[in-house]
Amino acid sequence: MSNASPRRYRLASALAVAALSTLLARPASAQAIGTAGSTGTTTTTTASLADGDIFIGVQQTEGANLAAFDLQRFFNKANCDCDTPVFLYFTLTNTGFAKRGLVPTGTVSFWVGAGCATDVLTQKTSCQFLQSDQIATFMQLGRETIKTSARVISANSSLAAAGVDGGTTFTNGTVPNPDCTSPSNGFNQTIWAVFDYGADGSFDYAASTAVFVDLQPPPAPTNISVAGGNEAVTIKWTPVDYSLNMDLQGYQIFCQRGGGLQVFPNNTFGSAVKACTSPDGGVMDLDPLFACSPLLNRTVDSYRVKILQNGIPYGAAVVAIDNSGNALAPVLAGENFADPQKTLSFYDVYRDGNITNGAPGQMPTPGQATGGLCAVGGGRTAFGAGSVAFAALAATLVRARRRRR
Repeated sequence: MSNASPRRYRLASALAVAALSTLLARPASAQAIGTAGSTGTTTTTTASLADGDIFIGVQQTEGANLAAFDLQRFFNKANCDCDTPVFLYFTLTNTGFAKRGLVPTGTVSFWVGAGCATDVLTQKTSCQFLQSDQIATFMQLGRETIKTSARVISANSSLAAAGVDGGTTFTNGTVPNPDCTSPSNGFNQTIWAVFDYGADGSFDYAASTAVFVDLQPPPAPTNISVAGGNEAVTIKWTPVDYSLNMDLQGYQIFCQRGGGLQVFPNNTFGSAVKACTSPDGGVMDLDPLFACSPLLNRTVDSYRVKILQNGIPYGAAVVAIDNSGNALAPVLAGENFADPQKTLSFYDVYRDGNITNGAPGQMPTPGQATGGLCAVGGGRTAFGAGSVAFAALAATLVRARRRRR
């Protein structure tokens, strides 16, 4: 290699370093406009947050985000009635962490409701304030966990904002939607993190996520009947019209032994119903300990509850369950009770004279079975005309064989 080559290499390296220094000396620019709000008055920024920079999770147990499948079914009537604690988790993603120290100062506030990044007036009427923090603090920590409840999340403020009856208006200091009702079959609730660069009252960026809330159970099945069998009861019903009620997961049987007692040992059947169980429990409260069947398909119209004790009354009810685990309280009217009865054999019928096989009001008269090949003469002998004829035929056959010999 000639002496000129190293000199040319050092010259090219020096020029590259100078060009890189010039580029780094230029200030970075970004447009400080929120995706769900208005343009703020702060115009000089080094970086602004954008879609994908913040992740919002929902946790039942702090530190563990609900999976998408579970989250779709979590905000139901039971969790609202129980006012189940919920943790909202806001965290920077990888792209968000890359902007730590670059986002302008100001405030970030956390809300639940409809249109919480529109304007302050909307926030006051249709949004529940959770808490606020300095943007610098949030960006430095990289995360924020806020405790709230399923009842707060389940308030349908979007209906109130639209002036629809049944909607809930958030008011600080009061419990939203104390009855856990909604006029709609389901709605999307929105969780917000709203950023105000420069704390000037204008919204510059908002991160949000929607969760599904379902507070209405499906219609009840009709024409429910219960009949006793041998160590069993069979319950029948007319299924819900699935074409009219698409939010239908299936059916489950709840039952009790006479006196309100539990029928099967604990956890024999897992309950598909979610309910805020009262201290008394029982079928009427959809206590999971009173489940007497697995989850049944939505096309099933009957089920036999087996391994019961004969002669004891059992009450059974069938409930329709939607995809969120909602179900109407069952009805245990008199017609929903039945007594399992032993299935009588032919000998039982003869011995007891109970030709009705346990019909109500029929008193058996022992030894009074009549008719047939095995009962003649008022039941005074176990050998009927059929038996006599068979004996005569056998004797004739024996005599014929002796003649042939």
